[in-house]
Amino acid sequence: MNLRVCLISPDRDLSSFFGRLKDNVAPKEVLNRGYYASHRVSLAASSYIPHDGPSIEGLENFLIEETLDAEKCILLIDLRWQHLTENVTNIMFPVPIDFGLLGGSPLNFFHKSIATGLRAFSHLAWKFEQASDVKLLSLPFRNFAGNDLSELKRLCSAETLRPDFNNLVDKQLLSLRKRVRPRRQSSYGTRYAVDDDKKFFVYGNERHAKPETGGHHKPYCYLAARFRFGFRIEADRHYNVSETEADRTSISGQFWNCHGVSNDEKRDTHLNMFASDMYY
Repeated sequence: MNLRVCLISPDRDLSSFFGRLKDNVAPKEVLNRGYYASHRVSLAASSYIPHDGPSIEGLENFLIEETLDAEKCILLIDLRWQHLTENVTNIMFPVPIDFGLLGGSPLNFFHKSIATGLRAFSHLAWKFEQASDVKLLSLPFRNFAGNDLSELKRLCSAETLRPDFNNLVDKQLLSLRKRVRPRRQSSYGTRYAVDDDKKFFVYGNERHAKPETGGHHKPYCYLAARFRFGFRIEADRHYNVSETEADRTSISGQFWNCHGVSNDEKRDTHLNMFASDMYY
């Protein structure tokens, strides 16, 4: 398991120190227990050190480069640069850190912060190893209407250090599981995640397209198609999104794309939609 831990901080001395930690980025006792003990973990540390001044897009391009070969990614986010991560806190796994509490040993401080983040991260890791849960955890945020998915997004974006994080995640995931059912008037047994607007989402087996890049797309569009909550997802698989309880389906309405632009769409059968919300 290739796990990348990235530090986002304006303190260049700390950033340089962190980058030199390499595979000593996390305390060994954490990696020898639970989820990590049953997986061969390859850890790497890196820091965002901009040359031309910090920017949201610069950070996102840094993450694209740093995660090319990564399976998982945790962000240690200095509160002073939290605004730079506004587009990626549900793409990567954020661990906010307050360097006002640094004390005398940067290594001890980093180990304590990372250990806390790794414990919460491991709970999600078990979920991402379950095929049925991955399909729910990767649902498109902008177009799936449901408070449970919205709350799951909020928890994994802003509450990763809460002591009850695991229980809160389980509660929302349980609610999402209850949404999964067949169409009521269908002759097939295909099971869908059904949102509040009665849109049916099924994770397709097709691999006939990849998310677009360039043009109006942003760097975070690329990242959102490849990672969810810090875990790599399959960029070449999408959801088939449709309406009606019968076998003959269609879809129409307003839909949001991966960088927040809405359009009215109408299809005879279904929309193809990636986890990032890019659709065609």
